[in-house]
Amino acid sequence: RGEVDIEGWQKFESIYAGDADARFVVCEEVCSACCEDSSPDRLDRFMHHASDGIIFSRKVPYDLEVKGPVPCETGVCDVPPSEAVMIFRQYLKRAMEQASRHAAYANAPPIVREACALARPNATLGPLRLLGWSCVPECRYQCIQANAASRREEGLRTVKYFGKWAFVRVAGCTEFASLVASLLNGVPALAYLWWSRRRRRWWYRLVWRLCACQWVVTWLASMAFHARETKTTEAVDYVMAMAGTVSSVVTGVIYSFMPRARGVALVWPHALAWLFVAFHAHSMLWIQFDYAYHMLVATLAVVLGAGLWITWAWRYRARRPHAWRVAFFNLALLPCFLIERLDFPPLWGVLDGHAVWHFATAPLFAFFWTFVRLDEEFDLKGDSKTV
Repeated sequence: RGEVDIEGWQKFESIYAGDADARFVVCEEVCSACCEDSSPDRLDRFMHHASDGIIFSRKVPYDLEVKGPVPCETGVCDVPPSEAVMIFRQYLKRAMEQASRHAAYANAPPIVREACALARPNATLGPLRLLGWSCVPECRYQCIQANAASRREEGLRTVKYFGKWAFVRVAGCTEFASLVASLLNGVPALAYLWWSRRRRRWWYRLVWRLCACQWVVTWLASMAFHARETKTTEAVDYVMAMAGTVSSVVTGVIYSFMPRARGVALVWPHALAWLFVAFHAHSMLWIQFDYAYHMLVATLAVVLGAGLWITWAWRYRARRPHAWRVAFFNLALLPCFLIERLDFPPLWGVLDGHAVWHFATAPLFAFFWTFVRLDEEFDLKGDSKTV
């Protein structure tokens, strides 16, 4: 069907075009089908229904943002770009389903044999099964790695697959650097819980212990998500990230507007915050997963929390020598969010902009919890008549 102008395609190819690469689609669909069909002649039977001339001659990935030729049953069809990959996958699935009901035919080409060879029975995955890996998810991972390697060899653009870079798995974890960074972020909150377990009575102790517990859970959810991305770990990570962000607003409100509150009066702001997080989770998980809405709410919470704390630090800068620490923490966090926007391909297959962002915030969170400890020690020394 003729050669394709690779340089011309490169100019229009989207960074998110990885899962629209025809070779990746073939690899994943064939490999997944081979997970279910273990018969010796499964490859030969498939080739009777999957036209070699239509599917396997493509040398350049199809881009979702470019309207172009799409393989279909009758040859080359012209369809809206948003439907191209869906039709391609449906065609492959139908061919595999039909192949399972027919006798053996001609030998399969290398691309099909290589894809089917990637299918690993669950019993052979060993420790990977502890993180929820099975044959079909393993197919996706191996096909992503194979496709990314092929694109590098051909000098094609590095792209994302399903919104993610082609990370190299370490110890079964898909985003190992981000997992380690999340652990480092959570350790200071856990250390504060340990440090404060036998401290003298302080009226804000319950507030900060609740906040520390919230951040520990938040970073545990982040670790789970970066270890193994599933719909469940993704949902929990988003919800817990929102809960951690809202906790900063809660503590800011208590310090700014409730300086004389004691006991149970300090709990109800947390209760209201948890109700808000529950409502947010319900709307995101059971009504509509609106990522733009989630980011808008999270950004507003970050800005509001930072504004409250910076204002408080300015008001008490003379009476509390350590107040500048919380202001520095919030001011330093804001530019850290820009690091993630760099969004560069992972170095050595593990370190991307998101991981660098988490590593950048780890020392800041450690610095923040020193402020909490100093504030407690300051009050318990009796050097302050008011909060």
